[in-house]
Amino acid sequence: MKVARAIMILDHLRDGIDPTTGLALPEDSPMHDPQVQSALDLALGSLQFPVEEREEEAWHRLLARPPEQANQSTAKQKTRRRAKPRRANPSARIARSLTGQQNVTNKPKPPNQGKSWTPEHTALLVREYKAGTPIEDLATQLGRGVKSIEVKMDKLGLLQP
Repeated sequence: MKVARAIMILDHLRDGIDPTTGLALPEDSPMHDPQVQSALDLALGSLQFPVEEREEEAWHRLLARPPEQANQSTAKQKTRRRAKPRRANPSARIARSLTGQQNVTNKPKPPNQGKSWTPEHTALLVREYKAGTPIEDLATQLGRGVKSIEVKMDKLGLLQP
């Protein structure tokens, strides 16, 4: 039911008119009771209250809150609006889940992929790189991807821009 229709029905009842027939309600109808009339007036008043005033009132309530509470609600609203970044290739992820495979390209995953760098591996990387070992060979030797080797070398300051 639309609000305008509800207001019209309540208005008719408050005036003692049957909203379905348009005829006057009998004198013994509960609609003539003063408490019922007050309840109808209250309902009509809240339905007829302009939306702009409701929004302004909500804004004033927000401003009246302590700053830490106002900031919390604002932060929650901001996190709801932030969209998660999309994966580059969702079809590959779906194919993996359907086939039960971890790697659709059938390329073997480096054994140390995702593991933390140990001090021994870091020292070996520095020593072998300074000795002139190519990055691809270092990746194979350390059981990591080429990109992982490059990132670690960059963090250690071994790569020149």
